Amino acid sequence: MINIEEISILVVDDMKSMRLTLREMLKSLFIGKNLWFAENGEEGLEILNTVKCDLVLIDWNMPVMNGFEMLEAIRKDKNLRDLPVIMVTAESNQDSIFRAAKMEIDGYLIKPLTLLSLDEKIKAVVQKFNHPDRATLHRLKARDLESKGEYKAAIEHIKKALDHDPSSSRLMRRLGFLYFKTKENDIAENCLIKAISINEFDTIARTHLADYYIQKNKFEKAGKYHLEILSLS
Repeated sequence: MINIEEISILVVDDMKSMRLTLREMLKSLFIGKNLWFAENGEEGLEILNTVKCDLVLIDWNMPVMNGFEMLEAIRKDKNLRDLPVIMVTAESNQDSIFRAAKMEIDGYLIKPLTLLSLDEKIKAVVQKFNHPDRATLHRLKARDLESKGEYKAAIEHIKKALDHDPSSSRLMRRLGFLYFKTKENDIAENCLIKAISINEFDTIARTHLADYYIQKNKFEKAGKYHLEILSLS
């Protein structure tokens, strides 16, 4: 459980003025006991691997490592993958980020920020983290079962999670990974293809599909997905 007044927050933004603004806004709202700051995603990950944070506010456009790249790194890290993340973006980038990260992000904030929008978004994300929905509960149960090697049982829980959240490319991708572990490769392949159809910016599903096709000596298909990944990058 996260206590809104005791929460530790990491703010990642390459603009010093924005970092200072967020610090003052959070103080005004009495949100956050400990505040940490980083200039880019790479610095942010170093902090997350050093201190305990309960929430991350990440800017989209940054040098060295941008917001989406940092988000992907967080979701791939077993120690950080459940960390609530709010993406901060300018209005001009809103559509791209909605499509690119909609299944991995916990919330969005559009610049220019207001005290009300910041307060409401943080409280909503913390509330959801403290009281997860049914899809999240089934996803977490599936992960526990997977760690024990109980892949069939994990698959059933991901299916139940998808019943509650059928538009989740993240869940569909997870289902594909589990089917690969049970050697049901045709089903796994279809799950990853469907994940991409749900979220056209799903580079993770494309990467796994490309690797799978290389193993099957289907180099033309593998090349297609590698080219798509390059275009998205």
